[in-house]
Amino acid sequence: MEQPTSTPKPAFKVEAIACPSAVEEDSGPPPGVEEGVTFQRLPDGYRVETCVTGLERPVAMAFTPDGRLLITEQHTGNVRVVVNGELLPQPFATVDRLFVTPEAGLLGIAVDPDFEENRYVYVSYSALGSSPDERLSKVVRFTDVDGIGTDPVEILPGLPGPLGPIHTVANIHFGPDGKLYLSLGDLVRPDEVQNLSLLPGKILRLNPDGSAPEDNPFFGERNADPRIYAYGLRNPFDFDFHPETGTMFATENGPDTDEINRIVPGGNYGWPDLVGPSDDPDFIDPLIYYEDRRGPAGASFYSGDRLAEYKNNFFFCQFHGGGLLHRVQLSDDGTEVRSDDFISGGCTSDVAEGPDGYLYFIDLIEGIIYRITDAG
Repeated sequence: MEQPTSTPKPAFKVEAIACPSAVEEDSGPPPGVEEGVTFQRLPDGYRVETCVTGLERPVAMAFTPDGRLLITEQHTGNVRVVVNGELLPQPFATVDRLFVTPEAGLLGIAVDPDFEENRYVYVSYSALGSSPDERLSKVVRFTDVDGIGTDPVEILPGLPGPLGPIHTVANIHFGPDGKLYLSLGDLVRPDEVQNLSLLPGKILRLNPDGSAPEDNPFFGERNADPRIYAYGLRNPFDFDFHPETGTMFATENGPDTDEINRIVPGGNYGWPDLVGPSDDPDFIDPLIYYEDRRGPAGASFYSGDRLAEYKNNFFFCQFHGGGLLHRVQLSDDGTEVRSDDFISGGCTSDVAEGPDGYLYFIDLIEGIIYRITDAG
């Protein structure tokens, strides 16, 4: 794919990631949490702060190397920008012909690892097609010029779209290997999930231009799409990579039960033939299995040193129950769960480590971004 003839230069230098007007929360979780939920106390000195307000259904966030926070708004199609704690009125970009439902819309966002050279930002969303009933899944790359996303390029043309309002294209992230990963729900096409020639219910591993890396698990295999990394998934809303091992961990929403999965290359996670753990060697058991509906959403490992108590812990948002932030402590190799606790409310759609070393999380319903700091 063609590269820009010249490298766009940043429009400004952001002085700090921090939210200078952050408001410390009262004791206890943020509002909206159902009664009877037991929380693990935050470590001494840690606190939850309100960082950004005024967003409209914020879903996912990503930080640029120059200090901006980019946030997708699910139903407006806007990628909003926060600079030094201030929500700017002008979006970074807006996608058009958005397909909007409670689960569909503008969802994922990723900043290219080589952003300082190429200025690329990627988004994933569901779109309306050319006919009234046509739905599309899209991954579009923007080039940042003077703080605005320009020159949109669809890097995965022909992605299948959802046949209904749920289980749509979800999230995108770059892995530690520099590859672009995309999670796709079953797109209300459960009969296609176990078929390796079709893409619903899969996690894809891509070169940044959308092509298939030659070391993908099904590359060169007859009747298999070479972009597939893992399959047998129903609605893998988000994922992240273990800071030490590089292994992917993903949230998964089942019909009446939910999971956290440890994703391995070529792994089959069972849907729709199987839900939950089994003795079948053809399917990989979930790392965590919930026998009720939690709605696991955005996920992130914390790898920094600022919040030392959380080093290498896995965090994810639980949409149900008013919005809850889980902290999962794993064994050193990431194969066993040592604990799974609620540490805050107000987490319904995404959680991410900021370049300032703090942990940020989103309340989609209230349009708020919180962060956990060490009050330092």
